[in-house]
Amino acid sequence: MLMKSLRQILLLAVLLGIFACSPKPEPLRFGRDGCSYCKMKMMDNRFGAEIVTRKGKAYKYDSIECMAADLIRKRIAPGKIHSVFVIDFGDPGKLIDKNTAVFIVARKLTSPMGLNITAYGDKKIAENMAELYSGEEYSWEEILALTGKKWF
Repeated sequence: MLMKSLRQILLLAVLLGIFACSPKPEPLRFGRDGCSYCKMKMMDNRFGAEIVTRKGKAYKYDSIECMAADLIRKRIAPGKIHSVFVIDFGDPGKLIDKNTAVFIVARKLTSPMGLNITAYGDKKIAENMAELYSGEEYSWEEILALTGKKWF
């Protein structure tokens, strides 16, 4: 009976350790961190992105387009990527999963690298910003295509 209890406790401890060590994004430190792609210092907390590998290494970017360019060039092997985050333009500094983000491209919302891509965690806010700034909604695949077309 005692051995069974010890095994259960050990199994629980191992499971907790596995889930506690799940890779997570690191905060972007504006004014201090440099972009992993273009090496510019990250200054504007309305823009930015981050890739987190399965081992927990964070690659930080000053714009969505820099991160997209890095993904296109496959400097980080796709199989090593755990998650991809973008800054929520509607909530500056907050990282959101790129799979749930709504992307807007609007010339009147100038991003650090000039492709004018913004991301939003709230679809209604994104729609309002697109209307206010004469922008258009893009899917993630369209963001990659736009980056590839403009930069390569």
